[in-house]
Amino acid sequence: MADALQPSETLNASQNWVDNSVRLGVYGYRGAATAAGLNFQIGGADVDIWFKNLNLYATAWTGMEDLLLPTTPFGSKGQKSTAYSLGAEYIARPWLTGVLRYEAADQGNDAAKHIRRVIPAVVVGIRPNITWTTEAHIFNSYRKATGTVKTGDDLVRSRLRFIF
Repeated sequence: MADALQPSETLNASQNWVDNSVRLGVYGYRGAATAAGLNFQIGGADVDIWFKNLNLYATAWTGMEDLLLPTTPFGSKGQKSTAYSLGAEYIARPWLTGVLRYEAADQGNDAAKHIRRVIPAVVVGIRPNITWTTEAHIFNSYRKATGTVKTGDDLVRSRLRFIF
């Protein structure tokens, strides 16, 4: 009986972020702007997998809303939106993390609202409560009848974060 109270493994202080685990989630929300008689709803799922120094994650959601769309003689026309994200983080050192994420979003039938981007990033832990992040947003192009369209402007940004 005494063995049941003893820890089965010792936590290595130099790798205290290692948490081999899987987390699954499901969420949903439904609402209404009662004065205008308009409705909206959203639902989705996510998964988060940690294995040693690697974290893989994904999320997807879909929603319907008719809040800002014109009313037709047949009533409000709802707009469906969907989005998903896939990502990976690798902890190379306790103070250095590499990140790679892909995001996609489709907002109704308007091609200008279809977003596809890849986001590589590096996070450096300067102190336990100070991080420096540099990331690039690289937007993908897609073809349509009028030619190739880019889904956004590429950018690189850097951020110094103080966590108190």
